[in-house]
This record gives sequence, C-alpha cells and structure tokens, in this order.
Amino acid sequence: MYYPSDPQDQFIAISAALTAYSETEITATGQATEYWNVLLGVVGSAIAGDFLSVCGVAFAKSEDIDALEKNLDRLVMKDPCYGPIGQRILGLWYVSTWNPMPAAWCDAYGIGENDVMFIPSPAAYKAGLVWPTFGSQPPAAKAPGYGSWEYPPIDIVNTDPPKS
Repeated sequence: MYYPSDPQDQFIAISAALTAYSETEITATGQATEYWNVLLGVVGSAIAGDFLSVCGVAFAKSEDIDALEKNLDRLVMKDPCYGPIGQRILGLWYVSTWNPMPAAWCDAYGIGENDVMFIPSPAAYKAGLVWPTFGSQPPAAKAPGYGSWEYPPIDIVNTDPPKS
C-alpha cells in the first residue's frame, strides 16, 4: 500500500489506518500537526522516526486494508516499543488526550519531561473522533441546533460484514 515520504503525511496515514477513519477525515479535524508535534515532543524525533519506519514496513507488506490492519497489529501494536506509542496515538485521536507512557516503557526507552497526561489544544476536545464514532456532538462544544431535542437520536447501523 502507498506510504508517503513526508513524516507528517506518514503520521496522517498511520493515524488513518489505526483509527479506521480516512486521511481526509483525520486532516479535517485540524489536529494532525498538533498531534504530530505532541508525538515528537514526548517520545523524541529518533523514536518517532523509528515508529514511522516500522509502520512503513507494515504498509509495504500490505496489499489491502485488511492486510495492513494485520501487519500493523503484528509489527506495531504488539511491539513493546511501538505498541504503547500506537495506543497513545489512538488516545489522541479518539479522546483528545495524551496519556503517559507505561513505566516499563520509560525504563526501557527513557522519556522526557513532557510525558504527562494532557489535552494538546483547546480545539482537541471538539475534534475528538469519539463524537462521530458515536454519532454525537461534543457536549457544550458543538450544539446540534435549536429544537433538536424534539427528535430522537439517529440510529447508526453497522453494515460492515463481520470479520473472521
């Protein structure tokens, strides 16, 4: 599968693959640059670069999205170094929060002073993928519109075939 050459574009491609949102949807949140800078600021450019390289191997070995999911799981998410990074990236995109790396990870790879729980930007809460995933709006941030309480919530039906 195609893997971009620019590191920030690689981060967007990886984020899309991990979250199951498209690169367009990831970019439209307005948080891609912010989250890429969070990753660099917490784990450093060397480990972030290694993470991108391993993800690039997963992309190169994948012919389609199903193969990519399996390769990312095997090469990234189950890796003791890169798995916790992937988990934190998922946390950023879905709930707009960086959670500190596990103590064992910090002992093995070291970590900077920026590895604390934080919300990266004021816009992050509204941009969290948790809201569209649940077919909702972030409370107190994106009003659904006057009179919307009159209508029942929209049912979102999963039409994806079960994965074997």
